[in-house]
Amino acid sequence: MKIKKHKININIILIIISIIILLIAFYITSIIPIEMCSGNDCPTQTPSSGVIPAQDKSPGLTIAYIGDAEPESSSDVKELTKDLNQVIPQSPTGRVDAIFFMGDMTKISLTIKAVESSDVNNVPVYFVIGNHEAQSSDETAIIRGRYSASIFLLNPGPPGTDKTTYSMNVGNMHVINMNEYWNGATDDSYLKYSSTDGGYIPDTLYDWMSADLSKTSDWKIVVGHDPLYPKSKHVGNSLDANKANRDKLQALFESKNVDLFIGGHTHNAGVQNVRGVYHANTGVIGPGADGSGDGVASISYTYTTANSLIVTIKQEDPTWSTPRTLITKTISR
Repeated sequence: MKIKKHKININIILIIISIIILLIAFYITSIIPIEMCSGNDCPTQTPSSGVIPAQDKSPGLTIAYIGDAEPESSSDVKELTKDLNQVIPQSPTGRVDAIFFMGDMTKISLTIKAVESSDVNNVPVYFVIGNHEAQSSDETAIIRGRYSASIFLLNPGPPGTDKTTYSMNVGNMHVINMNEYWNGATDDSYLKYSSTDGGYIPDTLYDWMSADLSKTSDWKIVVGHDPLYPKSKHVGNSLDANKANRDKLQALFESKNVDLFIGGHTHNAGVQNVRGVYHANTGVIGPGADGSGDGVASISYTYTTANSLIVTIKQEDPTWSTPRTLITKTISR
């Protein structure tokens, strides 16, 4: 019986080996994170869990704060996009790691469209509930629906506002996004005083913030739409509408060593110090700069150095081709 000898084709073997090498290379590059980049040049990498498991605590990470744009049309989107394109160039660190929209960014869908059309379309954005959002359950629902998309780990607020109140860490800055328009039960778009106003801190929210602030030694920042101490506009119908409630919140900030509160609502940018706690207002941006307040767009920033928290407000003067630094405060411990 004659046994046939099969001649193995060397070309087939080489092809198989090449395929194996390519598969191994693809597997390695898909599990090893990209490290050869910095700041906003890095691609956003979101793990399957939707959060970053290990937070970078190094100084230099930067947050931008923008408020009261109130876009309502395609031309408003264009105006807001133009200002959003300045968020990174105006940053004192040259980078922006997160953006907080400080309320009254309705229509939210148009604000999101402006973000997607701008140079900050790869920066994580977070929405603070303002009185305009609180007037619409649909607008609040959009904000609520974005909670699960965060690439930063979020600590949810109390039940009933657990997707519109939360805390998070950006570098060594601990930020509480405080929904001032919650009724303390199930309504997280609640206006306490009228159809347009109603910022108030119910006891349940106060207790949650007290517990949250007690758990961190990082720089402590609280954001909310209504300021505690408004100037020029909305005096008496911000959080100062109920001075006992406002004073209780301020006392909490003092006892828990809150470094900075950031609000909006008044359309006037500035910073003041109240018994050791800095209070900043983000002014306006985009179509909100219509002359009812500052009349020019403002962008606020926070970042840290080795021993300090820095808050800076940049403004058009009168355009972004000639910007100015409205104010810079260095907060030290």
